[in-house]
Amino acid sequence: ADSKLMAEVEAEDERRVEEAIEAEKARLQYEAMSAPDPFAVRKADELRISEETRKLELMEEQRLVQEALNNETNFREGQGLLEHSVIEAERQRQIEATLEEAQRLARIETAREARVLEEQEMRNAMTQNKIEKAEKELAA
Repeated sequence: ADSKLMAEVEAEDERRVEEAIEAEKARLQYEAMSAPDPFAVRKADELRISEETRKLELMEEQRLVQEALNNETNFREGQGLLEHSVIEAERQRQIEATLEEAQRLARIETAREARVLEEQEMRNAMTQNKIEKAEKELAA
């Protein structure tokens, strides 16, 4: 009876070991099936890295385009300031030339007026001399 009982216990133990082995095999198969394929994982990583690289490249390209636009804007503004400066300098030169011409004409006019006054004074002096001479002749 003991040997029969021992045989049953051993058979039960073997059955439990077999079940445990089968359960472990099933668990390993499930893990293997649910575990990602290393090749697929590597491909996914490569794609993700490629996408991130492309995003970085696009961001850098966008930054460069923005920088170029800013440079163009600054250049155009600078060009506008330069053109404004050139126009302002030409306007200033014209004002100075006009002022110089006005001063020249004023000097000519002043000289002309001085000559006219001088001539007038000479005529007045000559007239005065004639009057004095006539008065002396009349008095004599």
